[in-house]
Order: sequence, then structure tokens, then C-alpha cells
Amino acid sequence: MIVIISCGHTKRKEKSPAWKLYTGSYFRSCLRCASKWAKRKDIYIISAKYGIVTLDTELEPYEVKVKGVTNWWSQNRIEGAVDIATVEKQIKELKILRNPPVVFIGGRDYLRLLKQLISDIKAPLQEYTTGRNNRQKGFLKRWTQ
Repeated sequence: MIVIISCGHTKRKEKSPAWKLYTGSYFRSCLRCASKWAKRKDIYIISAKYGIVTLDTELEPYEVKVKGVTNWWSQNRIEGAVDIATVEKQIKELKILRNPPVVFIGGRDYLRLLKQLISDIKAPLQEYTTGRNNRQKGFLKRWTQ
């Protein structure tokens, strides 16, 4: 199993490995869940700026927000955002499809992009999308106990 989790809005202020850069509770909950389901080498993060990265990829902090912007991955749609061609290349380079299924844990803005590139991606949280991630956090907590 491969697990991709969405990045988080709250970040450290200095360059850090991806898993340390994002500090918000939602991201941390997603990471804990992914760690229960997959080996560390099979967990990736999708970032609005950098695309799909490994947990240990060193990243500079950034401010690129995509929430609620339709087709944000289209070229030049949001300044500084990764485009769909880059994410498609990363999926191949990182061999994301090597160990199906591919499971996504995170928000629907990233899922819309990933569904265009990974047709059979699983997204167990998507039925729990109301309440500013509060329902999702509840399910993540139950899944990691």
C-alpha cells in the first residue's frame, strides 16, 4: 500500500524534512494514520508548492494556498503552485503506482488533482468532509487507536 497525505497550512519557519515542516494537528493526524497503514518508505506528502515528496525531502517554508480554487494545478492558475505535469512526473519518478492500492488521506482539493492521475486512488476520508476537518479528525483518531 502507498499512502499520500496532504500537507498542512501551519509550518515551521525554517527548512525542514517534510514530515517536520508541517506542524498542524490535521496534518499530524493524517501522518499518524498513514504510519499505521503503511511503511515509512511508502508514505508521501502532496504539497501545493512542491508536489509529491517523500517524508524526508528537505523543504523550505512557503505560502501557497489552494483551498477552494477550482483546477488550481492548471499552469499559472496560482502563483507558485505545482502544476499537474510536474505531479504526473513525480508519480512516475517516485514509483507511486508500484504497490497498489494508493490511498489518499487529506482534503478534496488535492484529491481532485490526484484522481486525474491515479484513476483507482482510494480516499476513505472523503465521506466525512463537513465541519472544517473536525469529522475527519474524529475518524483519524479512531483509526489510529
